[in-house]
Amino acid sequence: MVIDIKVPERFRGRHTSYQDDIALVFLASPLQYDFNIRPVCIDFGIILEKAVGCRQFGKMVAYGRDTPARRQPQPQTRHHRVVAPWGVG
Repeated sequence: MVIDIKVPERFRGRHTSYQDDIALVFLASPLQYDFNIRPVCIDFGIILEKAVGCRQFGKMVAYGRDTPARRQPQPQTRHHRVVAPWGVG
């Protein structure tokens, strides 16, 4: 179930060449990543700095290697403690 949807204030569609075209969808329960459901990278700038403090937990998603010779075919999700370079928290 969707709890909330946040559309970036600057989103103006084709008038701004679809800048800021990714909305955040807040769900009541977690979902499982699969071939059709994948994470994306979003640059929140100052918004992220205000919302996330050091030592909080978050998810990191990246492609990587499971052995030195083999690259993962799918992005891998890891639960990590945040180390904020901006020194918040």
